[in-house]
Order: sequence, then C-alpha cells, then structure tokens
Amino acid sequence: MRGGSRKCPHRQMVAVNVRGILTTALVVVAAVGATSSAYAAGSSIRPASSKTPSVTLGSGEIEGDSWSASLRREQGAAGEGPRGKERPCIGAVSQGIGGGEGATACVFSQRLTPRWGGLLVTASKLNETGTEAVMTAVAMVFAPHAVYVEATHPGGTVETIRLRRLTRGQAKKSGLKRLRYVAFATVGPWCVARLASFDRTGQRLWRSGNVRRKNCSTES
Repeated sequence: MRGGSRKCPHRQMVAVNVRGILTTALVVVAAVGATSSAYAAGSSIRPASSKTPSVTLGSGEIEGDSWSASLRREQGAAGEGPRGKERPCIGAVSQGIGGGEGATACVFSQRLTPRWGGLLVTASKLNETGTEAVMTAVAMVFAPHAVYVEATHPGGTVETIRLRRLTRGQAKKSGLKRLRYVAFATVGPWCVARLASFDRTGQRLWRSGNVRRKNCSTES
C-alpha cells in the first residue's frame, strides 16, 4: 500500500440500502442531495426494480443526520445460475430532519468480475441553501478478489480503504457471491478523482477513469 495514504476523520465504517439506477459503466457515481443526479462512465442510466431481497451493509448517525447502505442482486439475474451471483445493485441513503435522499447503482446485466471494476454510489445531505454537503454516505462493491481500494482525491492525496467480505448468510439471502464491499459516512463531501482495486498481493486489478461529482471542487 502507498505510504501517502490516509484515513478521513469523522468516518463511520459500515453499510448500504438499494433502489434506482442501472448502468453498464465500469464505475458508477450517483451524487444525491436536494436533487438527484448520476455520473456513469460510458453507460446509460435506467430505473431499477427493488423486488429482490436486500441485505443491510451498515447504518449510522452523524450530528443528527442518519445514513444507511444495502446490497441486493439485480432484478432478472435469478435465472442465470452462477453468473447471476455476480450481478449486484448497491445503494446509499442519507436522511435528516427535513427528509432524505437515496441512490442505487447496478451492473446492468454485466458481471462484476475483478477486471470489470466496481460500483460506487453516494448520497449527500445538503445544507439549507443546497450548495454544500454536510454529510455524505458512501458505498462500494467489488468482486471477491479485491481486498482493498485506493481512492485518489482531487488534491492528489491517496486514501487506502480496506474492503469487507459478505458473510455466508448475507450472500445466501441476497443471492450473490461473497462480494467485497465498504460503506461509511463522513462529515461534508467525499470527493474522489479516481479509484483502483487491488488483490491481497498488491496487484492492481482495475482502475477507473475520472470520477466527477457535484458539490466537489478540483482541490478537495
């Protein structure tokens, strides 16, 4: 791992919940606040069904605002046998006194293999003027071979993030493989320029293109 990595303060490590965006992108970013928007590299965005069982990856509260995250198998993947176990949807929700917002990213009929990439989804609670995120929920999912992720922030700082593995019970309930994931919430925005996943030997499995999100400056 790189010596310049860091951990962000005010972070709660745990989990996700799921609903609404399908994509063929290598990485998907859904930034949600007063209005919903999504960024997907080279893909189309479509509404997702949430009829398949989901598992909670985590939840928590930061300064009175709550967040949660979850994971499920993509609708329609049940009849694909082992291949269907590599088709996840991941989502994040942030909620305050005035209401909440959520977003979901799915692989859109693709398989989540080590070199295909991963899914990233965020949900931000904005301030009263709708100009700045006061809290952001973040969730990511990768193939089982990925052990950690390096997130390069716009200012150049590299953050190393360890991934967790779905338990056997979570995998059985969701109908997925024991995929790797991380979910957390942080005070303010969570801005990332690029992502890369690595196996346990440190070999890079995949690297994203540029990731752009609302409410993030080029030097955050």
